[in-house]
Amino acid sequence: MTVVSTAITALCLWGKAYNSRKIVKRKGISSNNPPPRLINTEAELAKEKTNVYKLDRAHIFSVNIFYEIEKLMRVPDEWAPPESKPYTSRENLQHWLTDEKGRYQFVIRGGSDTEVLWNDAKQVKADPVYKRPFWTKSFVQWSPLGTYLATVHRQGAAVWGGASTFNRLMHYAHTQVKLIDFPPGEKYLVTYSRHEPSNPRDSHVRRFIIGLNA
Repeated sequence: MTVVSTAITALCLWGKAYNSRKIVKRKGISSNNPPPRLINTEAELAKEKTNVYKLDRAHIFSVNIFYEIEKLMRVPDEWAPPESKPYTSRENLQHWLTDEKGRYQFVIRGGSDTEVLWNDAKQVKADPVYKRPFWTKSFVQWSPLGTYLATVHRQGAAVWGGASTFNRLMHYAHTQVKLIDFPPGEKYLVTYSRHEPSNPRDSHVRRFIIGLNA
């Protein structure tokens, strides 16, 4: 098989894969009218729908995006050991369990302030733990095991934790979040927004992995 016939066969197979999946609109394939160049989400969608697509008994369609190939081309020929980074300890997210009085923590909101306090039935006034103004836009929510405190914002949700400082651990982008929830194991954060996504592939519900509970 000559180079020309091989190229023609490849273009025909390309057209068969994408036409059957209705991914790309085109006028036709010829030497003067090359396949349209896909970018961003279109390229990702094309790969998702057509990669490892069986064209016939002898041909399987394989798709790679340009930046994936460029990434492989940048791999050095000689292996170099990774740079060793010093260990940095992080705050114990279950520190409240070591309370000598065995107290639980609870959170209240008043006006623009959100405050975490110790729950002690023997005291008239609860001991404060942490207080922050404008901490959330609408509400806060504990994770099931009390490891995290989640807050809601215009651009998404955030997860906080710690012994007494409640540092922001992660932020998850989802415009105009209305509801959030954790599964029992606290491995994920699920968010819901009524905002119509600009990308038709996006959903009103998103699930984010919390990578700090290992």
